[in-house]
Amino acid sequence: QIKKQMSRQMNSLVERGKVAHELATRHGIVDRLPDGMLDALAVDIEALQTSLPNVAEARRKARAATAHQRQALKQGMQLACGIRTMVRKVSKSVAVRKRYTVGADCNWRVITDVVSVLDQIVNRAEAEPAEARELGIVAEDLVNLHAMLDAIHAAEKEQRMLGNESIMATADRMLAARRAQDAIGRIAGAGLARFAHSEVADAFRALTAALSRPRKAKEADPESPVVASEPSRPTLVPAPQQGVAVAA
Repeated sequence: QIKKQMSRQMNSLVERGKVAHELATRHGIVDRLPDGMLDALAVDIEALQTSLPNVAEARRKARAATAHQRQALKQGMQLACGIRTMVRKVSKSVAVRKRYTVGADCNWRVITDVVSVLDQIVNRAEAEPAEARELGIVAEDLVNLHAMLDAIHAAEKEQRMLGNESIMATADRMLAARRAQDAIGRIAGAGLARFAHSEVADAFRALTAALSRPRKAKEADPESPVVASEPSRPTLVPAPQQGVAVAA
């Protein structure tokens, strides 16, 4: 719902930008605007039109990368849990179990937790190959552990890159929208100043009406006491100074 609302707001801003650009050009108020403002507005309008699908695609890729990262973490934790279970069943030594992270807390959704567990298992198995063989850890397990660590690091890098791209795309769109909003307001003000007593002013006035958001009326608090309004006081007209004529 929020995304649809933002999309409608951006589409509305693009249409208002086009109208403002056309009004400024047709009615010749360019001299009242900063140099290059109309050209910049045209560029921002074009950028906003293309940004909507671009931002949506960037977000889609970022979400897909996040899902891929979570899948890699989950698989890595499953592999670690399998080895830890085997070590717990085979070894009665508390020290050996600890070196293979048996019983250690680990949140599979946290990268550092999963990587730490996998690294510790790999380092211990490679440092003590005879012990690892007695526990049932074979060369294939080490290959799988290294591959899983590589997959997690690659997924993390991809997620960070695509996440940054999504953030930058959204930031660029918001900057373009702010510039377009300012330009529309400037054009509306220039048009109203130029055509204050003309029907043309209605078109520029419509731009300002679109820019302003109606405020929601404040509802009365049923618990608050009712205060009687004071009667209106007559406006006091100052007495004319001596020697100064007062228009009737």
